[in-house]
Amino acid sequence: MGSRADAFRARLRRLVLTSLFGAAAMALSYAEHLVPLPLPLPGVRLGLSNIAVVAAAAFLSPLAGAAVAALKILVPLLMSGNGIAFLFSLSGTALSYATVLLAGRLAGKRISYAGACCASAGAHCCGQLAAAALVAGTSAVIGYLPVMLAASAVTGTATGIILNLCAPALGGLAEKYREGKPL
Repeated sequence: MGSRADAFRARLRRLVLTSLFGAAAMALSYAEHLVPLPLPLPGVRLGLSNIAVVAAAAFLSPLAGAAVAALKILVPLLMSGNGIAFLFSLSGTALSYATVLLAGRLAGKRISYAGACCASAGAHCCGQLAAAALVAGTSAVIGYLPVMLAASAVTGTATGIILNLCAPALGGLAEKYREGKPL
């Protein structure tokens, strides 16, 4: 009986912690809209919610990171009903998360948070521009790619630095989670 209860508690802890990372992604996304970037470039955002996605993947599991990424794109759809924004978010987030996983797998533990976040931001831009080309029916929007990639190098580095600053606390939280200690 104890092992079933322990397994249930472990699943519940995993769900709660993943949900907390998802809530953090939503809060960071909302905060990002309150503080606009000084450069008014269309489609360029700091990408603060990506911190929660990369952190969930790094400190919990790739599945937890995928769940946070899914929350990041589904909650705004449910709140706004904007299908075009959902398409942009889905294509950007899917490519971004796949890049984080691939970069982590290829580099092992040697990739920095700034590197993972930069690669993720660049891939997000590529996914969004692919969706824009699909919606617009023209590949002309791809001409905006150099601007988006330059911006993503800056924003990806910034979010990577923020994640690096938060990593000790998040690592401690993840360690308590793995050991079954109170969070």
